[in-house]
Amino acid sequence: MEDCEGEIPAKRPKLSYDSDGSGSEDCLSALPDDILIHILLELFNAAAVARTSVLSTRWRRLWTLLPGLHFPSPSDPQRIRLALESHDSPVLRFLKVRVRDGTPNSVAPWLPIAARRLSGRLSLINRVIRNGSEGMAGERGAFELPCFEKATSIRLELGFLGVSMTPLGVFAGLTDLFLARLQLHGPCTLGDVVSSPRCPVLRYLSVDNAWGLGNFAIQSDSLLAITLKHLHPADALGLGHVSIQSKSLLRMKLASLLSLQQLTIMAPALEHLFVDSCFAKSCYAKASSHDQPVANICAPRLMRLIWNDAYDPSSTQFGNIENLQWLGTYPFRVYGKDDYAPNSYFLRLLQCFELIPNLKFRLV
Repeated sequence: MEDCEGEIPAKRPKLSYDSDGSGSEDCLSALPDDILIHILLELFNAAAVARTSVLSTRWRRLWTLLPGLHFPSPSDPQRIRLALESHDSPVLRFLKVRVRDGTPNSVAPWLPIAARRLSGRLSLINRVIRNGSEGMAGERGAFELPCFEKATSIRLELGFLGVSMTPLGVFAGLTDLFLARLQLHGPCTLGDVVSSPRCPVLRYLSVDNAWGLGNFAIQSDSLLAITLKHLHPADALGLGHVSIQSKSLLRMKLASLLSLQQLTIMAPALEHLFVDSCFAKSCYAKASSHDQPVANICAPRLMRLIWNDAYDPSSTQFGNIENLQWLGTYPFRVYGKDDYAPNSYFLRLLQCFELIPNLKFRLV
């Protein structure tokens, strides 16, 4: 039937009927799967997404097709395991899990499944509510990190949980690795895992506030940037010898590598180097033989150097760094005692260079 203007009205959507007989338009379910999946991803909660399966038979398995899963804190490890086992998407591109006051049992049920399924980014964050977390490093037990062969990025903030690196497998797709607040357990060392034989395409490595380290060596032909901060030794002997060899490395930041005894850097492409509080125990302490650094740094393309640390030319060798354009170092104390250690480090360091285009320091 035509209306008064002679136009045929558009057909109205079909009604779906509720249990009480009232009709309602189900326009949402009429959308294509890719749009519905995009909507579900915006929920940022795997449990909430799974609950949409009760809406209709069309929605029952839709959540299993998502390319990524997000489990906010607190997360039930068994539910994470079941979700990963039920996940039907050909590719799992990201997995984000947050736990609270976690234990090894918080990750053990699902981590091996994730290692087999993940082809993208893993983020595991353990938020510790209790006080004194640093003093309890390693007291919460440990779990083994399996090999994520297809993962591209791994971020672990473990709240000082213990973790041992699997001695088997190759992280063939891993380009980014971030480790924070964890206790490392042997026998596989940090250097064993991140070097080229097991991480052939790793580009960015960051380790912050890690306990249980000793001697380690990193050999990589893919790394572009390394950040190592607040590393604590496994015993009273200290970190010992840290060796980094890389033909590709461009940037390096080393800060508070506690009780470091020897540093070796062989990086022909390195342009930026930052070293802070790795050898000197305190910038306010008197110079002593225990603070004398033993370092051999070969970086002929180095352009920017920040050295906020003890320095002795008899034991610290920079090699040929004639391309250096920028030098930063300790503040120079104008007033006070003459035996202020950083002043002597400052003066010794300046004597290494005939010409420095840019020098940055403060007078205090």
